[in-house]
Amino acid sequence: MPSQNGGMTPHAHHDGTEEPGGADEVSATRDALGPGHDLLGRHRSASGESHTHLLDRAVPNLPSRDFDDTIAFYGAFGFATSFRDGGWLILRRGGVVLEFFLAPELDPYASWFMASIRISDLDELYDAVRASGVREATAGIPRLVPVALREWGQRAGYLIDLDGTQLHLIEDAG
Repeated sequence: MPSQNGGMTPHAHHDGTEEPGGADEVSATRDALGPGHDLLGRHRSASGESHTHLLDRAVPNLPSRDFDDTIAFYGAFGFATSFRDGGWLILRRGGVVLEFFLAPELDPYASWFMASIRISDLDELYDAVRASGVREATAGIPRLVPVALREWGQRAGYLIDLDGTQLHLIEDAG
């Protein structure tokens, strides 16, 4: 069935499960904030002051030639499926969310897709990816480029996934 908004987002009708970006995702985000937060994401400090956490977010939309392959690849290092229909897939690992659209014709060696993942425990994620069997290399798909202090002053590594997407794995020190 075609999308109700000209195909721009994956909000087509499907089997009755929650649509991407819907109430289930917002609830999951609020749950992830932990105790002491109200329904708007405000946190009450010991002094009674409140502040609002950022619930707004940007989520990369990345190509997948085959959803089963993408689920197996990312699942090997801790991502779980939170949504899937015929043309859209959402994977989640803690607070990191990646969304995929079906692109069976994609040439992974010609892909120019990229996204940054800023994560507090970069070494843990990198080690999990490496333990899943993704090799460190300067060529080939998939591959890892080792974590190092980069010219912009942060530690980062790179993951090129099985569809040629380059994920910048950046240590979020703040």
